[in-house]
Amino acid sequence: MNILLVDYDTDSRAGIAGFLREMGHHVTESSDVEEAYTTYLAGAFSMVLADIKMPAVLGKDLLHRIMALPGEEAEVVLLTHYNDRGVAIQILREGAYDYLLKPINVIDLAVITDRIVAHHALLRESKEITECAW
Repeated sequence: MNILLVDYDTDSRAGIAGFLREMGHHVTESSDVEEAYTTYLAGAFSMVLADIKMPAVLGKDLLHRIMALPGEEAEVVLLTHYNDRGVAIQILREGAYDYLLKPINVIDLAVITDRIVAHHALLRESKEITECAW
């Protein structure tokens, strides 16, 4: 899977990216939302992992930008240091696929990543069946 990882914390980003690469995924890293959005528009990403709290522009602003694009199928998972159910519920209502608490538990990250891979496989299968039916 092609994943865009957005986190201003270099150490956190490197650890997450390394783990995802070990799982066999292609990871493009970015340290800020503006750069990430430009990268997103130029690539074909199935998953976006973005820290909610970043300098200047917030990670949830990236979520809103991606959700506003027509026909986009990337799943956005937001990362946060804060164990706040209100924030989690709000970002899910705004269209995020899920959220993870930092520091990242790699088992949780693997589960969410595998779930997105399976979800995209089902979407492709459904699209193929629909196209064959017509």
